[in-house]
Amino acid sequence: AIGGYTRLSGSGLSMTDWRIQGRSLPRSEEAWLREFEEYKRYPEYQRLHAGKMELEEFKRIYFVEWFHRMWGRTVGVLFAGPLAFFLVKGALRPPLALRLSAMLALGISQAFVGWWMVRS
Repeated sequence: AIGGYTRLSGSGLSMTDWRIQGRSLPRSEEAWLREFEEYKRYPEYQRLHAGKMELEEFKRIYFVEWFHRMWGRTVGVLFAGPLAFFLVKGALRPPLALRLSAMLALGISQAFVGWWMVRS
């Protein structure tokens, strides 16, 4: 649902970099302006928003994208941490361990596709 809203709201590439550790929201007006100027260099802005977007709208779509990314990281850590713990303890039967590991691999691949979209 969060990913769908991010896509439908046009927020998808408002953050112009991708860091594995994440990042905080810009804290000052100057930092917001720097992010907005960077976004203006990207084709998404040039094709869809050139001359029509104000800083306040950019802040909204940036927050949606930031929240989407941080939610994904949180879900990943909350899934991978217990999975690793139970794998190390030997508490999972091999078929379940394999299925859960495959689910984690799918999540990681989804994150990779997100990184690839931003890089391209």
